[in-house]
Amino acid sequence: MAIPQWKSFVANDSNKAALQNYRAVSWEKHMEELPRGFQLIVGGLASDPGKTLLLTAAGSSQIPHLSCTDHEEADTRIFARISYCVNQYGYQRAVIQATDTDIFIMAIYYSVRIPGLKELWMQEGSSYIPCHIIANLLAETHCAEAEV
Repeated sequence: MAIPQWKSFVANDSNKAALQNYRAVSWEKHMEELPRGFQLIVGGLASDPGKTLLLTAAGSSQIPHLSCTDHEEADTRIFARISYCVNQYGYQRAVIQATDTDIFIMAIYYSVRIPGLKELWMQEGSSYIPCHIIANLLAETHCAEAEV
């Protein structure tokens, strides 16, 4: 179904919140359809914005460590969840699908600051941007300039 004036629709905070809530509730309702071995961390539900769930095909459970009631934006929650997955499950790679410039800048920053995270990618359409490589190149460039 085509949504007229998509950018205007998602620019409205209540529309964006309703869409995010719909997506999260749908994932929870149909979690048995998730691929085997797939884990999905969902938060920011309208009914309880601080609640964070781990969904698998076998069921759901709350993750109290990731309850983020005091975060004003979802942007900071992304990196808390990545850090949790690296520490709890030993994941070494993560992909963030977002278009916000501030998330991209934060991804470059956190890509080299979450212990155990080896690769952090930002998906933009069909392209993947290696935030970890950008962070390392920036560090090399600025360290070389500082030594001169």
